[in-house]
Amino acid sequence: MILSLHIIAIAILGLSALAAAAANVRGRRALDVASAGCVAACLLGFGAALAALLHGPDDSWRGLARLPMGEISLGIDALSSVFLLLVFAVAGLAAAFGRSYLASYEESYPLAPAAALFNLLVASMAALLLARDGVFFLLAWEAMSLASYFLVAFEDLEPQVRRAGLLYLVASHFGAACLLV
Repeated sequence: MILSLHIIAIAILGLSALAAAAANVRGRRALDVASAGCVAACLLGFGAALAALLHGPDDSWRGLARLPMGEISLGIDALSSVFLLLVFAVAGLAAAFGRSYLASYEESYPLAPAAALFNLLVASMAALLLARDGVFFLLAWEAMSLASYFLVAFEDLEPQVRRAGLLYLVASHFGAACLLV
């Protein structure tokens, strides 16, 4: 049951990212949709992680889908509950604050991609913490890396931002290569 709530929270994040991307390329409507979805998902995920921490988190799913190297398995334990609490608390606060922060960029940058990518970043971090097999872990890691790369490179008109984004992308893929080994 607790794991199901986390999966629902991840689904809300993904759906609100899609809705934000479809809402408007420039404008606050995308920010409103993404922020509301992120805050709702973070409240649900935070509550589920707290319940898992307090009432015993021994919950797992196996065989969710078949991958070439095996089946997807998800689970939650005390350590992942602690990190999920942190992810959902910080992401919920960042979504609430980020809405007004990103609104200042409305005239110079499209806001929908940044709003959608933030929700995808939070969803991939939660999926990463729930992963119980190597292939799904690496897929979630790659999704997290790509979403955060595009967020780092959001102000791409400045050369140092492009350089920082490239450096981040190289470092995250180096980390993925180390994990693979």
